[in-house]
Amino acid sequence: MVRCFERICNFYCSFRALCYRCLASNTFPKDKEMLQIVYDFIYSFHMPLFFLISGYLFYLTKSYRKYEIKVIDFMIIYLLWNVLTWFLKFFMADAVNNPVTLQNLMTIFYIPLQQYWYLYSLIIFYLIFSIFNIRKINIKVLIFMLFIAVFSKYYNLEISIVKNTLFHMFFFALGGYLNNINLGIKNNLIYNSSFVIICILNCILYICNIHVFKNPFMAVVNQLVVASSASLLLVFIFNKYKRLKTSKMFMLFGQYSLQIYLVHCFITAGTRFGLRYLNIVNLPLYFILGTLLGLLIPIGLAKWCNGKGLLNFPFAPIKEIKKIGVIKI
Repeated sequence: MVRCFERICNFYCSFRALCYRCLASNTFPKDKEMLQIVYDFIYSFHMPLFFLISGYLFYLTKSYRKYEIKVIDFMIIYLLWNVLTWFLKFFMADAVNNPVTLQNLMTIFYIPLQQYWYLYSLIIFYLIFSIFNIRKINIKVLIFMLFIAVFSKYYNLEISIVKNTLFHMFFFALGGYLNNINLGIKNNLIYNSSFVIICILNCILYICNIHVFKNPFMAVVNQLVVASSASLLLVFIFNKYKRLKTSKMFMLFGQYSLQIYLVHCFITAGTRFGLRYLNIVNLPLYFILGTLLGLLIPIGLAKWCNGKGLLNFPFAPIKEIKKIGVIKI
């Protein structure tokens, strides 16, 4: 049951990442202001939720015992997809968002391309929490990570991906902390009250973040609370309702969440051109079709590549290396 919950949450991260990319399109200039609000709302929590779940899985599977293999796996995936993305962007030049140069290729080892920064940060988290032997996240560790997150945002440490990494390390630790406690709340009154409070708190803070907070420190704290409360709210929802946890469709999306995350940049870019070429100007239809294609095409591609050796290598390099038998890991 726990693994079903993990897959559902992974699907949700992938789904939200796809949503905000579709909504960020300039295809509908008349709705730009409304789309920007939705974009900002999704962006406020979808990456914190991704790292929260990553931390939860890291401690659930005790990955710190075999972190070397996972780090090598992530590094190969990171390099392959960064280089592939660079080549496509370089040769398509002005036809893409955020064009790249030769310098971007040379600095990939320490400055990832924009859409793959999360893989770089994930590698860093696996190394930090494993090498420093942080086998259990307690409240003291969590408070320390919270301090680091606030510090990184407040002082705006724009050095490569330092700010993003330090900020999201708190959510990775929060996922580990949730793994240590019992998510099932027996007292329905307490559970339902907490659910309502978190809902109200998240809405109020999100509105305040846009209209009220001018003090930089308070704005940073507010941003962190919004992301935390929204992420925890989703965890509570998926843990509460059994149908969500056992849905075969959600489990399928969760199973292929890595493939969705890796491929969706290419798919959403392609669907923008395709839907525009088909003259689909209805916003809800454009959004639904773009999101569905961005989910289903990566899954279809992953299923087709699975078991085909080199074709599956970009998604699961260590798995394919083991199959060859030449290199034993």
